[in-house]
Amino acid sequence: MVRVRFVIIAALLCVTCAGLLIACAPQQPMTISDFRFRCRFAEDQRLTYSDTIAGCDMQTQARLCDEYTTNLQTKHPNRASCIQGCRDVLARNSALTMFSSCFHFATRSRTICEQYCRQHYP
Repeated sequence: MVRVRFVIIAALLCVTCAGLLIACAPQQPMTISDFRFRCRFAEDQRLTYSDTIAGCDMQTQARLCDEYTTNLQTKHPNRASCIQGCRDVLARNSALTMFSSCFHFATRSRTICEQYCRQHYP
C-alpha cells in the first residue's frame, strides 16, 4: 500500500514538473500576422460596444492596424525606435481618436505594437 502511494505521488510530481517546464519554455515571437489579428480584435476592459460605432467603425480600425503594421514592417535600428514608431502612429491619429470611441482601441493597439517591438528588438 505504501509503495502504491509512493508511485502515485512520484507520478504526480513528474506530471507537475513537466507542466511547469512546458509553461516556462520560451514562446515564439509574435509574427506580423499575429499582430494584425491581435490588433483587429484588440481586447481591453475599457472597450465597449460603442467602440465599434460612432466614430470607430471597422474601416477606421483597419486603417489604424494598417498604420501600426507599416511601422512594424519597417526595419528599425533598435527597440526604442520601433516603440517610438508605435507611439507616432497614435500621435498622428490623435485628432481622430482622442475624443471618439476609437481612443481605447487605438491605445490598446499601440500596446500590442510595442509588445511586438519588445519581442523583436532585444
